[in-house]
Amino acid sequence: MYEQGVPGLYLGKAIRWYYGKDVPGEIVYAKSGNRVPKSEGAQPLMDLPESFPTDIDYEWYERETLKIMRVMGCIT
Repeated sequence: MYEQGVPGLYLGKAIRWYYGKDVPGEIVYAKSGNRVPKSEGAQPLMDLPESFPTDIDYEWYERETLKIMRVMGCIT
């Protein structure tokens, strides 16, 4: 698993992540240094762990789901 708090650690070309609780910072592109869109609070997960992560920010996923459902007209 990605070691938190290691600025400049190269993650590779294809980055996989989930939104975790109390994850500081964001993911940035190695070449340009620009922030990866919507990566604030993202926890890199480059390899599938043996057990499911315990720090998933379920509230973030619920908020995003409700936003999408409103745009689709499923809820008001």
